[in-house]
Amino acid sequence: MIIYLRGLAEDLNAIETEADVQGAHQAVRAITEAAVRLRELAEAIAEKDWGLRDVFQAKADLAEVDSDYFRAMCPVDPDVFIRRHPQLFE
Repeated sequence: MIIYLRGLAEDLNAIETEADVQGAHQAVRAITEAAVRLRELAEAIAEKDWGLRDVFQAKADLAEVDSDYFRAMCPVDPDVFIRRHPQLFE
């Protein structure tokens, strides 16, 4: 998961560079923010040795903070990202 998140952040950086060249400043800002958040998530995951109890607690915390993302995890709903961040999929 950590390798995937870091790779995705790098891919976004490549897209960001291309968008910046084309002058799409709003898209660049959204892509930059997404890349930063992916790197932060990868580092947060890497910092801790996650056990099953930690996973359950993280899901409970997520349910309190963002019910849409929580519902996307039970069962998995990959379309949540398209709904929440459509500008990244244009």
